[in-house]
Amino acid sequence: MRSFKYVVVLYIATILTLLNSSTVNAEEKIQSPEIKVRYIGPGSASGVDKRNDYFIELLQHALARSKKNYSISMGSRGLSGLRQLYAVSDGTVDVGWSLTTDEAEQNLLPIRIPIDKGLIGWRLLLINKDDEKVFADVKTIDDLRAMVLGQGLDWPDTPILRANHFTVQGVTNYSGIFKMLKQKRFRAFPRSILEIWGEQEEQKELDFAIENTLLIQYPAAFYYFVNRDNPVLAKDIELGLEAMIRDGEFDKIFNANYAKYIKKAQLETRRVFKLDNPYLPKATPLNRPELWLDVKKQQKR
Repeated sequence: MRSFKYVVVLYIATILTLLNSSTVNAEEKIQSPEIKVRYIGPGSASGVDKRNDYFIELLQHALARSKKNYSISMGSRGLSGLRQLYAVSDGTVDVGWSLTTDEAEQNLLPIRIPIDKGLIGWRLLLINKDDEKVFADVKTIDDLRAMVLGQGLDWPDTPILRANHFTVQGVTNYSGIFKMLKQKRFRAFPRSILEIWGEQEEQKELDFAIENTLLIQYPAAFYYFVNRDNPVLAKDIELGLEAMIRDGEFDKIFNANYAKYIKKAQLETRRVFKLDNPYLPKATPLNRPELWLDVKKQQKR
């Protein structure tokens, strides 16, 4: 009987210790100095860009794993592509997210966890509806290379496509890409599975179609980047993301945002054109399968 009472007392003491520890940690976080983290997402000139929601949410959860009192907010607006990373480099903002390149990793601190699970390199084509038959007749990569593609002038995707012998029309303004596509200045705008559905909806007045037979794929990763003078922030983001991967929160947030689009893409029915990415940094963690999406497994969800 005494043994049973001892176990009960020990159990209650353990629970109280855990509750007290949780309260102390919460109080420490509240009392610690606020650390402001400014971000800017690609193409956020209007201040309303749904493509950024996932990256902001993931960043918030990663930083919440630290005991520090981080608060994040949007800094200056109107930057996209490499200009966003320049803003991180010159201190205009504290964190950005972009497709990684050697240049980006040399100038900034990359957090080498692909927050897109590699799907930034899985590209569908945004096209005009009256061009659907034209693309349905594409059978080879050379057939596709005969089409002019549109991309942001300073986007990392542009040199990847050109290195694979595609003709790419570079456009300086994000919103201008859609106008030029409508005017048929080029025939298609390759967009990742993570982006294209939202962009079609945002541009619904232009009545674009998502081409349903082809897929361009190249190895690529989307990272968070911070200034080289802020290794503490980089480490806190990295540790937070690693913890989220281990306990499943990373996948939970990713799937809540993107699972329906991956399924909607019907990848198993598409003709896949695999490209080389000569700009993929050697330090890309291709040897960690848990960081990359298993498309076949995802489609069974």
